[in-house]
Amino acid sequence: MRNAITAVLAVLLCTAVLAQPPAPAQPAPPPAPSATAPAPAPAEQPTPPVAEQPQPEKVRLELKFSPGQVLRYRAFADLTANMDMNMSPQPPQPIPMQIMFAGKAQAVATAKVVRRDAYGGTRLQVRLDNGSLAMDMMGKKLLISFAGGKVVITGDGQKISQDQLPQLAGGQAIPLLQKPIEVKLGKRGQILDITIPGFEKQWQQMMAQVKKMYAGTDPMTLLRQSQVLLPADPVAVGDNWRQHVEIPVAGAGTPVVYDMTFTLDKLAVVNGKQIATISTQARQTVNNLDLGAMAKQGMPPGAPGMPQVPMSGKMSGEAVISGKALFNVTAGTFDRYDFRADMNFSMNTTVTGASGQQPITMAMNMAGQISGALARL
Repeated sequence: MRNAITAVLAVLLCTAVLAQPPAPAQPAPPPAPSATAPAPAPAEQPTPPVAEQPQPEKVRLELKFSPGQVLRYRAFADLTANMDMNMSPQPPQPIPMQIMFAGKAQAVATAKVVRRDAYGGTRLQVRLDNGSLAMDMMGKKLLISFAGGKVVITGDGQKISQDQLPQLAGGQAIPLLQKPIEVKLGKRGQILDITIPGFEKQWQQMMAQVKKMYAGTDPMTLLRQSQVLLPADPVAVGDNWRQHVEIPVAGAGTPVVYDMTFTLDKLAVVNGKQIATISTQARQTVNNLDLGAMAKQGMPPGAPGMPQVPMSGKMSGEAVISGKALFNVTAGTFDRYDFRADMNFSMNTTVTGASGQQPITMAMNMAGQISGALARL
């Protein structure tokens, strides 16, 4: 009996052992790397999607006026200049060989929008409200002031009223400061036309003389040299546009070259209005300008009746102008323009006086700086 029980327990024990799951097999150790076997290629990484770059904001810069709108501006400028001069032979009356000049100018003007045309041109009436020019030349001080329609000149302790001013234009005084000047502007700011009511004939004569002196060049082209012109197409920050003008001079082989670059530096919102900051860089170059050829075309405009002085010679030099303009994109108006101009010119000329007088040869070097601003009130 005991042997039977023992046999049964043995069978049960063997059955339980056989019912256990087998132990997992141990992996074989990896083979040692071979010195000549190539390294496995790295797994290919997925290419990240390319983020679309935002396009810079583009704005259209153009003047916007409405009929009846009134704008007021204040302008001011400081000028310093010096001129070194040598003359041969020396005149009987000695003159200073070095001339120093300094001046300060300021003015307030009002511009009223008269009308606009279908092409974006705007005609403005511009009136000078008040202004002054203070000059100091070699210790001699002169002040020219204008207010209330009256001009007063003060110099060396004496005052000269408007009634005592020299008569111009055939004996008729030209009270240009008392009358509004009509200016037509394009939407880019370019001057298209200027009219002085009551003095149309004199103005046309002056423009004809300028056109003759500058070999048929439109006088408005000359006036645009000092302008901040707006771009023809929308621009983004960093974009630039240029103005290049070559002005021929009658009888002179080399034109006066004027090159100006404008750059949109910044766009910002100030008091709810979008303001564009525009930088300006300009260079005006004169190379061996024939003074005798210019003199043969008549005196410069604005001095009728003055005697012609025979002269010959050459002039070279350049003016470099830089500035910053704040343009109100929302309102379509210039709010402020700060500028600085550095000039350096040299001139060698011979002036022939009356019959029997010995010609005088002059060599002059002129340098000067102008800095100023135009601000909307």
